[in-house]
Amino acid sequence: MSDATRDQTLREMAAHRGFKLVKSRRRKVGAGDYGKYGLTDAGGKPLLGVGDDGLTASLEDIEAFLRKGATSSWKASAHAMPVCAAPTRKATTATHENVEPALRPRARRSIGQTPTPAKKIAAKPAPTPEPAPLRIRAAKRTDAAGMAVLLRQLAQTTIDEHGVAHNLERVRKARGGAIVAVLEGIVGCCGWTLIPTLHHA
Repeated sequence: MSDATRDQTLREMAAHRGFKLVKSRRRKVGAGDYGKYGLTDAGGKPLLGVGDDGLTASLEDIEAFLRKGATSSWKASAHAMPVCAAPTRKATTATHENVEPALRPRARRSIGQTPTPAKKIAAKPAPTPEPAPLRIRAAKRTDAAGMAVLLRQLAQTTIDEHGVAHNLERVRKARGGAIVAVLEGIVGCCGWTLIPTLHHA
């Protein structure tokens, strides 16, 4: 990958995180901070490679910083992934007040006996909500949009829905496959292809 391509890629990665990639304006080799880079936040506050004497970071330094931040963000989002619970049903208490009058037991009218009060019916406890299960299944062409969003977030790629759909077809023709993890949307994906070798029958 050329320096110009890496420059553009890292610029997009920085912008994705709300940062700004700063490049030296020196045009003469060996002059000042020629070929050096720096990183600031959206407000211009220095984050990496910005000193009093100019810029000090290389493209490798910037890339390592951004990728380390991407890994931390991914881990944080994985731990913060909400578990979707089934809706709970409101518990109701059924008593003799809820029973239809025609079904209430009649009080005994015999002399010397008092009516027997109706027994209260104990309420059933509300069911414990269970988390929605994570499903793993084969990827379909209709998954391309969700996979493209995931890949742009985690792999720092610019691929779109049509690109993912095209690549899924290429993987299928190469006798490969792809799977997705689904939990209220696509949260993971994996693909593979078969490569012929000389040392296996």
